[in-house]
Amino acid sequence: MRTQDIQRTEEVAIVDNQHAARLSDHRPLQVQVVSGTAYLTMEGDDRDYLLQSGDVLCFKDKGQIVVQGLPFTRYRVLAR
Repeated sequence: MRTQDIQRTEEVAIVDNQHAARLSDHRPLQVQVVSGTAYLTMEGDDRDYLLQSGDVLCFKDKGQIVVQGLPFTRYRVLAR
């Protein structure tokens, strides 16, 4: 699994169902799905999230987030 360092950016990343991206930051993160469908889970959160194109999810707590595409997705992350 690759780890992505997050900065205050609007850069779009791509992940597919064969891989997962682990997002880790000391600040709360916001994830927006640009296209496709994404499966997200966060360390310490017993819920899982399925986001569609255009959906945005704000993680207020700090911790590692895992993003996986179903079958692939383009997503944008903003560190707050």
